[in-house]
Amino acid sequence: MDLRHTPSYLLVYFLLVLPSYAITVQDYNRNTRYQWRTGDWGSCYAPQGCGGGQRERTVWCQDTLTDTTTTLYLCRPGDEPSRIKNCFVACRHHKDHLQWRIVDWGPCIPSRKGSGVWSGSGIMRGNATCVLTAHDGSQDPLQIDEENCLMISAKPVGVKECSLPTKQDCVVTEWASWTSCCDSTQHRTRSVLVAPHDGGRQCPQLSEWRSCDSEDNNIDSDTICSPHVDGIRLRVEKWGECRPSHIPEQVWDGENSARADNYYKHWPQVGTQHREVTCLNTTGDTLSLSSCIKERGEYNLPLRERACILAQDCDVSEWSDWSVIQEGCIDATGNVWAEITERRREVLRLHE
Repeated sequence: MDLRHTPSYLLVYFLLVLPSYAITVQDYNRNTRYQWRTGDWGSCYAPQGCGGGQRERTVWCQDTLTDTTTTLYLCRPGDEPSRIKNCFVACRHHKDHLQWRIVDWGPCIPSRKGSGVWSGSGIMRGNATCVLTAHDGSQDPLQIDEENCLMISAKPVGVKECSLPTKQDCVVTEWASWTSCCDSTQHRTRSVLVAPHDGGRQCPQLSEWRSCDSEDNNIDSDTICSPHVDGIRLRVEKWGECRPSHIPEQVWDGENSARADNYYKHWPQVGTQHREVTCLNTTGDTLSLSSCIKERGEYNLPLRERACILAQDCDVSEWSDWSVIQEGCIDATGNVWAEITERRREVLRLHE
């Protein structure tokens, strides 16, 4: 190949880029083709006949393309597996201190009855390991090779029964008595006896507020409404009229506008009620509601909005046209029977 007329940028490519690319591809092929392989661990050899020792195993480099053993330098040196590991051979005086222990218990898995129905209980699985306990119990057990315990007993199966957690709904006390009527407002609370867990039903509202009339109850509000410790009181009005929450825009659009009057008859009637909640200071002056929220927290304030069912009348369709259900006729005795007609209409919505 004559390089005298080759552009300079191609010469740079041939001289610098291609060799490095070839080396990279060569390294990649080498790492994927040649892999380390290991044999089984041999028996534990203790120089003193028992106690601490070592195990050995064979390690070789394999050509995965030809499935044959090859020279070690073709495999990556940093990935070479260990050939030796420490082990332990129990001595005669250790026999009474060898035992199996189940460790690393897994989660409680539901079990089924014979009919395939969940039984409410489960099983846990763990790993059995051989340990050597101290003579006087002063040290933690030493985990050793399984062969030592196998000379005493078979390896146990690490399985045991367990109880699955059951859902616990929130349990609350009965409502306390209503407080005295203060600023046309009464308040009562209840407490949590058992908190919910494992997916149980959450706790209901723990406080309620309602409006009251001190005049009807012969209560002197000036006497009852003494300043609170926090210096802030609440006044709660009665619930307002149940009104529709919202009306879909398509009801009012274009050709559908004629159906607006019938909207409340043909749609599920879930509405909203509102009531006023006023924050007062010790002198009875009105404060911003944010002052009470800051002092008591949003959760401890009475509800200012709730869902309700809108009252509505029964609604029926228009009458259908008259139709003949029996033709008129003259019977054998000369009696004339007039034809019978009927018309119908349907119930579109029952009253609520």
